[in-house]
Amino acid sequence: MDINSFRKFIFVNSQSCTYCIDNNDTVFAGILRNIGYKYFGRQGDDVIGKVENKYRGFLTALNFTFALELILYIYLFVFPLYTSIFALPFFVAILILAVIPMVALYLTYLVFNSKYETFLLKNIGKYQVVKFRPNIYNVEPEAYKRYLKTPRKSIYGALLLMLIFAFYAFIPLYIDYLNANEKYNSVEKVSKIYLKLIPINSDVYAQKGYANYKIGNYKEAIYDYKMANKYSFSDTFDFEILGSNAMILSRDEMIAEFDKYIDLEKDDNIKYFLKSQKAVYLQQNYEYKAALKLYDELINVYEKNKQDGFRVDSVYYNRGVIRYALGDNNGAVIDQRKARTMCDNCSFECELTLVKRP
Repeated sequence: MDINSFRKFIFVNSQSCTYCIDNNDTVFAGILRNIGYKYFGRQGDDVIGKVENKYRGFLTALNFTFALELILYIYLFVFPLYTSIFALPFFVAILILAVIPMVALYLTYLVFNSKYETFLLKNIGKYQVVKFRPNIYNVEPEAYKRYLKTPRKSIYGALLLMLIFAFYAFIPLYIDYLNANEKYNSVEKVSKIYLKLIPINSDVYAQKGYANYKIGNYKEAIYDYKMANKYSFSDTFDFEILGSNAMILSRDEMIAEFDKYIDLEKDDNIKYFLKSQKAVYLQQNYEYKAALKLYDELINVYEKNKQDGFRVDSVYYNRGVIRYALGDNNGAVIDQRKARTMCDNCSFECELTLVKRP
């Protein structure tokens, strides 16, 4: 097949092909493309032009209607029920998401095809319903020329789809870039706009949560991280929620939160990491003896089992700080030397490390 035949093949299978001549009879395409409406004898150019214009008008209205239906379907059904739908078996969820738009599209085609039939009856007369089967050998030269001269509409449609895809795909990358460059207020603003349009993106919720945490909007950060968990169907951001809670809960409430997470955790490395964070929290609240007890436990675990779920150098350094505060100067020197031996260029600070940039 040469290039011209290929282009004709594309034409006859597109909505630009609105009629064909079959044994000198005119067959107009239906809105449902497999249906044709046959009129005996070749229709005049004025009739063909009138039908073509009306056909394109119906197609424009149909595409607009289906686009509106799809938007309403996404925002009134898919987004609100997103987690419930995907809690179903995978194939059931995909079936639900596929069947409803297909049925809606088919019914929309039926409605517009019925209106188109009414137009033909009133303006052209009775027809014979046949199969619409144009081929590259009975392409109407004038119709094909018009098709070749009007490719821009397709290009504009493709560009619009590309812009929509670019918005969906690249805005999250831009948000990540803003977070990396510590432009947290911009992250919060851009994320809000994005999530109004696509309120199920767990990565964007996580990015927004991190930005809110960094600018001190801890309640908003907790909400964002909970939504990130919800839409990622995971507990990935539980530590970030815990870290954000540390900024707003009372001492007793926060200790209870730490103990809850520690008791529920089955992975030893993660359990020890949480204990190290609890020790830091106690140290920040000047509860040195309670923090020292935890640091002793962690160092004992490390020396016996070489557990690496927590930063051992930081634990040694922080224990040294506490020993110094409690008057054990020799112990403090030993611990901090040990920490420096493990990481001679580290900047040790007594800070929670539960919240990390996504």
